[in-house]
Amino acid sequence: MGKELPPTLPLYGPDADNANAVRAHITENAAQFRSNWITKREESEATLAIIRTAVAGARNKHLPGLAAIWDAATYMNIASMDLAALGELLMFEQVEWRRRLHSRHAALLLFELFDDFSLILGKEFRAAVGKLPDGISILSDLDAQSKKLNQTRNQFSSVLKLIRDYCVAHRDHSGVQQLEVIYHIQPTAIFRLCAEVDDQINSLGSILMRALMSSADNVPLFQEDESQDARQDSKDNTGGSGDV
Repeated sequence: MGKELPPTLPLYGPDADNANAVRAHITENAAQFRSNWITKREESEATLAIIRTAVAGARNKHLPGLAAIWDAATYMNIASMDLAALGELLMFEQVEWRRRLHSRHAALLLFELFDDFSLILGKEFRAAVGKLPDGISILSDLDAQSKKLNQTRNQFSSVLKLIRDYCVAHRDHSGVQQLEVIYHIQPTAIFRLCAEVDDQINSLGSILMRALMSSADNVPLFQEDESQDARQDSKDNTGGSGDV
């Protein structure tokens, strides 16, 4: 009789404690969640097209400070859209390996976003916003909201870095360690973190909207025949959903 093999170790560790409740809620409201994602995607794409036009207008007029304000809005919209897209994948995926793969990609995005925001809203951006009529107030509100984002960063950066280093960027080339990290990933927790950070980015975006409208009102960044329609579309697309 051949030697018996030892029991196989499980490939996947337990998900978050509330995973079953979250999955049940998603299943029950799947149609509404899918509809919300389609609306967000369409509004975000339209907003990005408007913002891209404004950035080009600022650069063509040799206004690097105003270009930096609108460029920050571009970055925030892309970040929000990417988080929502990964959140949708995590929301509806049933295959466990894919859920943890999407979680790894989301962890990388979150880690890099936390690092990038201090640069995006850095010296050039702050100098430009400070010159706007309501600039000091805008910067004060942005600082208060950024502090909340930094608190989230401090809470989760170590685990996000671990996932990034071993399972996405492959800074460490240990397959055993990589599998160990995959075992401990909790897709539901990553999904909820994506939603939380997206909400915080949208809050930053609502504040940044004041700077966008002030810059567009003071210096025409669009072509004359489309300036009024473009600014109105920007208000409509960014004000209602909280996205920039």
